[in-house]
Amino acid sequence: MTQTLPEDKEKALSLLQNGYAIQLASVLDTNQTRVRTMHFIFKNNKIYVLTQKESAKIKQIEENNKIAFLLEDILEPQEEGESKPPLFQYRMVYLRGKGTIKIVRDETSATSLMNELIAKYPFLSEFPMKPQNMYVLEIEYSELRLFDNFKGFGHVVPISL
Repeated sequence: MTQTLPEDKEKALSLLQNGYAIQLASVLDTNQTRVRTMHFIFKNNKIYVLTQKESAKIKQIEENNKIAFLLEDILEPQEEGESKPPLFQYRMVYLRGKGTIKIVRDETSATSLMNELIAKYPFLSEFPMKPQNMYVLEIEYSELRLFDNFKGFGHVVPISL
């Protein structure tokens, strides 16, 4: 693994603050994982998502609060003239993490997060979200790793914020 540079930390922080969506993985009671894409807010060094009270992930998290997640940057084509195999046609930066998740069963917190999510993602205002039907999920990460293919395929660094 490569040494973490200040620019790596900046990229990770940018993904957490400005990323479009998080792929969140949890474990079903059958020891099968389930991955879903969710919009999120990063604040106070934690990641927050909103979910329906009746969603399957609530039961999964109640049974096992260990999760993994992935945040990606938008894919960008390589510069013209570079000769690489098709696998390297696009470059990307992503942040992978693991940790625990806590269910916050508070309507005031759900209302606040819903407003923050709508401010970040205005199109969400068109969805029928009602705070009284929602829970906040608070992700506390224990490990972050930045994968930066702009620095070469397989460039991975641990990130500490």
